[in-house]
Amino acid sequence: MLPMAELNSLRNIKIFGWIIFVFNVIVGITNFLSLFIQSSAFFGIMVGIFIISNLSATMLYSLFLSHQLRTTVKRGHRLNLLCYGYFGGVILVMIFTFFAVFIGFNDVVSVNLGLGVLLYGANFGIVIYGAVLGLVPAIPKNYIFLSTSPIPEDLVWNRSIKTQKRVRWLKGVIIIICILEIVIGGLVCYSIFFGLQGRLRIFMIRVFAGQAALFIGLGILSFTFILFKITRFIPKKLIRIPMSFLVILGIVVSGFCFVPLGLTPQFAQDADEAFSTSFNPVFSGDWKAVIDNSGYADAFLQTPFSVGGYFLGPPIYDCIVRKDVLYLDGSSSNFTVDANVKLYFDAYLPPNDSDSLPGNRSTLIRIHGGGLTIGDKGLGNVLTMNRYFAAQGYCVFDIQYGLNNGPESMGIPIITPPNVLGNFTLDDMMRHIGVFTFYLEDHNSEYGANLDSVFLSGGSSGGQLACATALSIASGNYTETFSANYSIKGIIPYYPANNVSLSFAQQSTPEWRNPELLVNNQSPPCLIYQGDQDHLIFRSRSLENTYLNRGNAEVCLLIFPFAGHASDLYFSGYYNQVFLYYMERFMFLYH
Repeated sequence: MLPMAELNSLRNIKIFGWIIFVFNVIVGITNFLSLFIQSSAFFGIMVGIFIISNLSATMLYSLFLSHQLRTTVKRGHRLNLLCYGYFGGVILVMIFTFFAVFIGFNDVVSVNLGLGVLLYGANFGIVIYGAVLGLVPAIPKNYIFLSTSPIPEDLVWNRSIKTQKRVRWLKGVIIIICILEIVIGGLVCYSIFFGLQGRLRIFMIRVFAGQAALFIGLGILSFTFILFKITRFIPKKLIRIPMSFLVILGIVVSGFCFVPLGLTPQFAQDADEAFSTSFNPVFSGDWKAVIDNSGYADAFLQTPFSVGGYFLGPPIYDCIVRKDVLYLDGSSSNFTVDANVKLYFDAYLPPNDSDSLPGNRSTLIRIHGGGLTIGDKGLGNVLTMNRYFAAQGYCVFDIQYGLNNGPESMGIPIITPPNVLGNFTLDDMMRHIGVFTFYLEDHNSEYGANLDSVFLSGGSSGGQLACATALSIASGNYTETFSANYSIKGIIPYYPANNVSLSFAQQSTPEWRNPELLVNNQSPPCLIYQGDQDHLIFRSRSLENTYLNRGNAEVCLLIFPFAGHASDLYFSGYYNQVFLYYMERFMFLYH
């Protein structure tokens, strides 16, 4: 019979455990229902809030439970490892979820199965893990490992000196890893808040810091709890840095990583105000009424941001995909520089019931970025975006173009196919895009794209090429390079790298280096995506100002706080979700 104080303590542990068990079961159910309830904005938000709250609460419970366990007994030690395992599981869930959504579902069954196991296996697996942890105090044979009563001699686990040394060595390694992760978290926070103004600029951290901050924050919190667990039982003389400082630092760093999520409602509201200011005058003072009265309102995203979507990703969008269609064979080109290249495109077409979709088979041409030296269609160009708009009734074409392989190349061959590399100038790249426009015109019976309603979009150097191409076609002055049978309805550049300064572009056509030279009061409407921690922000502002200064008010620059360069790569990230909400409305309004 346990003393009353121990019974009360055990009862409290059991109550905490049952709460965690029930919470994990509820989250598991809501996660499952979210696979079938895609249209409810409120439900999507609640799912995400439940996921974040559950992960945080279960980590706290795991920490609490592990401190109650008597690790001098083998079963107590194993249960303690189970608590450690949950923290490690959270870290893996963050990694697997980001990786799976970043790649995106497609038409390859084997790939989809693998991504499904990563995404849903991780998210449902951690829920099951949490539920099991919640049941630990409810199992009678675990009572003795949660009390302070004397342990029978035959249950005491006497670890050998060799085992104790191994454990101390392992703990030391884990401590170093945890401290390194907190330091990396500090660099992420620095990039989020000072990425553009600060002296320390690490490009790849700046790319992913903002859009993956929520994942990073939960991961850092997990590392902090692991550090707290380990250092709590290590003599202070072995640790020079105060444990309390490390833990507080980890919690603060993790908290800062939650700031972009916390401010998402505000920057979604700011985006709405900017969008309305730019386009309300064009649509009788109320662009929203145009959407609401269109008969397609239910087909659009119902909210600028779904927290549940951030974790569970988008569905598999229904569309027809034709990959690797050859449109330029360099061996038959009239330009010798093209001799060794072959350029392809991927077509993402609406499903057979496209008449009921808002896109009305309008054309969207997407041009990848990469500093004109690296990159490719497909994954490097957020292929889930292509599938989304195809599922909305648009004919989407994701194209390759020749890239310069000279001394200014950024390398990274793993994301750049050899068939696109050559000694190409900017004029050559524009010419390649022009070849595609003629190819699509000649073969459009195979795709059914509406060439009287065409949009161009791209990121970074792809945004610059999209601007140059759209404005050139709209001007009607470059019919030798581009087909004249396209009607440009809008341009959607992401952080456009206008006014190219690379040496191989210096002798190219000036207005293609800097598309702002082509802007006039009749230029196509323009919706610009830009992060405020991106070094190209001044170029986006310049493009907006050029539109306005030339008497064209149909331009909207949406600036996202804490977002660096390429902050749209995670399709379900808060930045990309908010922009997608307005991008699809922009395209419908003007198509």
